[in-house]
Amino acid sequence: MELWMKKGLRYLEPVDEAGTDALRKIKPGAVVRAEVTRPRNIHHHRKFFALLNTVWAATDSWPSPDDLLIELKVRLGVTRDVVITSTGELVKVVGSISFAKMDQGAFDQFYERALRELCEMAGGIEEEALRDAVLEQVAGA
Repeated sequence: MELWMKKGLRYLEPVDEAGTDALRKIKPGAVVRAEVTRPRNIHHHRKFFALLNTVWAATDSWPSPDDLLIELKVRLGVTRDVVITSTGELVKVVGSISFAKMDQGAFDQFYERALRELCEMAGGIEEEALRDAVLEQVAGA
């Protein structure tokens, strides 16, 4: 069962009727196991892709923003090793930054690492200059 909750001053409370109904079925004093994650912020997700597109548009080093994203993931270690069974060859496959794979806390960390790496990949652009350019692009969208 997955419940969406919001934090009150001293407790978590359901944000919808389904959550309220689910909690009613749990007896007072019952011990339950819960996993707390912060769902991804769609605006932050869009900001990341604005960052990626800003760097891609400012350079001519990658054929597409997708190619830039692949290289960025490799540089940041967002990969996994896969063995090709027919040859025994070990290859790196880029991982996912999807909403299902990364909660907001993990995405926050990824974003900051990506920002620093993209500054380097863009030839040493200053972080603040890139942040400002991205904010302008997002504000104009």
